[in-house]
Amino acid sequence: MDTVVDAVGSQILSAGVAAVLTGIGGLVRWLVVRRLPARRIWRYAGAGELSVVLDTSHIDTGRYQRPVAGLGQVRALSVLIPSLTHAYRDLDLEKVRLSAHLPGHEMEHDLLVLGGPKNNEVARRVLEAMADVLPFQLGAGAITWEGTDYTGEAGRT
Repeated sequence: MDTVVDAVGSQILSAGVAAVLTGIGGLVRWLVVRRLPARRIWRYAGAGELSVVLDTSHIDTGRYQRPVAGLGQVRALSVLIPSLTHAYRDLDLEKVRLSAHLPGHEMEHDLLVLGGPKNNEVARRVLEAMADVLPFQLGAGAITWEGTDYTGEAGRT
């Protein structure tokens, strides 16, 4: 009887060790395959202080000006959010802001700025502050890179 109990106990112990090792292996695989590559892309210290800033346009409702973000901004977010959530578990999706309504204290933390300086006040301020160190200039509907102006027209369908 003791040999049967020892054999069953040994099998249970082996199964427990195998389950723990499988769990650790799965965690390591998730870390190596999902989280680390996503963090290499984004390089934020953490998402707790990250604010996503969208450009701001206004629609006249007849009674007031309603701030809105464009469809392109929403599409960009739908592409970026899965990668950000893989990289950062503490991503606060309620910190998506319109540029006209970004609290000043959030300007001191990590920003993901979508849109250009034409409709995004935050993008304009960041580009102005970094103008001396950037290899390009934006303005007048063109990107100037090393003295050459690059312009384009939006595709019309």
